[in-house]
Amino acid sequence: MAEQCLIEYEHYFPSDKNYKQRFGVVLWKLGKKKEAMNKFDEVIREYERTEKLKRPEMINNYYDLAGVNAFIGRKEEAYRYIRKWEEYGLPVGLDRYALIDPLFEPIRNDEAFKKAIATQIKMHEGLGKRLMEIESRY
Repeated sequence: MAEQCLIEYEHYFPSDKNYKQRFGVVLWKLGKKKEAMNKFDEVIREYERTEKLKRPEMINNYYDLAGVNAFIGRKEEAYRYIRKWEEYGLPVGLDRYALIDPLFEPIRNDEAFKKAIATQIKMHEGLGKRLMEIESRY
């Protein structure tokens, strides 16, 4: 059922990279690892092409590249992109989503991953407090 829904989604939204990695997770969990790897490899190529162009959406893409690489067991590559989070920051919400995102299952218990997420959460909490201080002035 999930696979069929994703096939239909792909028909209507063929350029949605985020969908492709989620489709890869579903295929992987259905035991279709070769098909899943094709999706993951396609996503990685597209994101890496975007990175070379230095497009602004790369901040989100670093999350996705870290997740896909973590999921398929490429820990060093995953942590290379996680270090980009530390450089650029994650969009608010992705820090907490990473705690439950299936893409990060293989590294979720790694101390380095926990530290990276905790740093992002702390940064976002600090931003929230600062915004509340500013708003209270008006």
